[in-house]
Amino acid sequence: MRKMFLISLFLTALTVLYANTLMAQIYSDSFEGGTIDLFWDTAGLGTNKNGGVELSNQQSHTGSQSLKIYSTGYGSYGNSNVLMNHHFDQAMYGDYSVWFYDPGHGGMYSYLTLESNWIGVQDWDWVFYHANGQTTFPRSLGWHEFKGHVDLSGTKLYIDNTLVYSDSVPVGFNNLGLYMNTNFPTEVWYDDFNMVVYPVMPREAKEQTRDALLGLLPTGDKKTDQRLEKAIEDLDKSLSPELWVDGSHLTMKGEKVFKEEKKAVNELTKIKNAPSEVSGAIDSLVAADLSLAQTALDEAVVWATALGCYAEEDTDFDCMKILCEISKAQGDMDKAQTEWNQGNYDKAIEHFKKAWHHAQKAMDKFPEEVPI
Repeated sequence: MRKMFLISLFLTALTVLYANTLMAQIYSDSFEGGTIDLFWDTAGLGTNKNGGVELSNQQSHTGSQSLKIYSTGYGSYGNSNVLMNHHFDQAMYGDYSVWFYDPGHGGMYSYLTLESNWIGVQDWDWVFYHANGQTTFPRSLGWHEFKGHVDLSGTKLYIDNTLVYSDSVPVGFNNLGLYMNTNFPTEVWYDDFNMVVYPVMPREAKEQTRDALLGLLPTGDKKTDQRLEKAIEDLDKSLSPELWVDGSHLTMKGEKVFKEEKKAVNELTKIKNAPSEVSGAIDSLVAADLSLAQTALDEAVVWATALGCYAEEDTDFDCMKILCEISKAQGDMDKAQTEWNQGNYDKAIEHFKKAWHHAQKAMDKFPEEVPI
């Protein structure tokens, strides 16, 4: 089942989903059904006919199908060179992930790519995965999760929730894709692709959402106006400068951002016969909270890794406490996503708040100077 929300400030009909007023793009694809979703551009496949993409029931991470990328081997067109991608009209930031089925052999390149960033396997390396270069993460047969986070502090890449690459280059991305290049017959599978990406940082997204709601007033309905006014009041409180370090980081008082936003979302969900912009605003606010929590969690993981804390069986007492908080944060992120998928927006925000809190507690346990 594929799920996509393109959240617009002025969403009035399906035809404006791709407008420049876009705040956030939230998309998931489990590659079920009979055809590849139109989110993906497969037109480039015609440049090399020694391979292709198709939905397949040979392997699946969840459900009964996945995306198969296959090669028929070297031929009159040279190597198989297969790419399925999506292009954004402006630089994006945020989170993305996909599950990759590793067939366990070399002889091919296959990546999840974002501009110059990539995670996957190299044709000459049967031992380790690569993420903008060779990692120390060992390859193994079966399903593995590739994940990335991009914000103004840089890029972080993960394999099975283990940080394998990070940089401090504040550059967004315009293209993402699933890719394979090889000169012999083979196949790989991808499944359960997810992304929540922004053309702006969470604070700016919240500001734009607040302004969009303000632009709806007056609606002509007294009760609706009262709900909108209360939601805007709550959002103003969540945007208080004392709660923010920058566009994607909160101060130690940051829990109030989630609390006030939860109040705002509760007001918006109570509006009867709400304008279409309201549902978009709700998803935008929840997505921004996801980004805030994920950024804090990512940084906690980076710091823990820099301290040499890698696994919960670590016998160092301080490491055990840090890793325990990180594990709790990851658990709340999963719970938040489940609640969001079920339309329980207030509960999703509550779990994002808890995830952010646990990530902060993990970082509170670090020494003053972390050797990153």
